[in-house]
Amino acid sequence: MNLRQTMQVASILTLRNRISKVPIPKILVVDECQHLVSHTWKEVADYYSEQGTIILGLSATPKRLSGESLKECFDVMVQGPLIKELIDTYYRDSREIIEKLTSLIFGIDGLSSMRKR
Repeated sequence: MNLRQTMQVASILTLRNRISKVPIPKILVVDECQHLVSHTWKEVADYYSEQGTIILGLSATPKRLSGESLKECFDVMVQGPLIKELIDTYYRDSREIIEKLTSLIFGIDGLSSMRKR
């Protein structure tokens, strides 16, 4: 770790082991933040939170299998779109793009006009 750099990237264990050497950040970004309720991760997050650091947690799976809540770790939770919504949007958008391209390239009006094999 080059501690003179303005941004540090570290595993949770490295950060815990060097906690007294790493300058206090303004923002700590924690990927896979569902682990913040585990002892090691909580120890690090609590330390920085007590120093005034803002903790920003990222997770694709914000629920723990053990049922523990992340409510004690964060003030606010912003939920992104559901996987189904992403798939529906991607399919719809990609179909529109393909239809426009086929129309431009081949002069065909949409996918329904294309010959099927």
